[in-house]
Amino acid sequence: MAEESQVSLQRSGDAILVRLSGAWRLLGGLPSGASVRQELERSPQPARVTFEAQKLTHWDSSVLTFLVEISALCRQRGVAMDRAGLPAGVRRLLELAEAVSERKGARKEAAEASLLERIGAATIGATASLAE
Repeated sequence: MAEESQVSLQRSGDAILVRLSGAWRLLGGLPSGASVRQELERSPQPARVTFEAQKLTHWDSSVLTFLVEISALCRQRGVAMDRAGLPAGVRRLLELAEAVSERKGARKEAAEASLLERIGAATIGATASLAE
């Protein structure tokens, strides 16, 4: 079975450490930033978010999508985001993604996937894992 993307959090003093591990691939689905959001909402609010990605084995744009979400959450709450623990390529792509301003109306509202879409995504994921 293919290694799945994982996120774990550790709060230490005024910081949240976000650990990214496993293979982050779009076919495997995107982990939600909800756990980070919940931790940012806890009192007292942390001053910064740091990252550890030593066990990140493979990645594609799914990790970038996750990090853009976390970056937006940090900006909204005035929390510093220390990216030093991320791979250099991820840091560069994240900087590029944030440097380009989003066109108004470009973002589509997310709708919950239908049963057929979820079955299709699961089938594609299973097929991809068999190939690996």
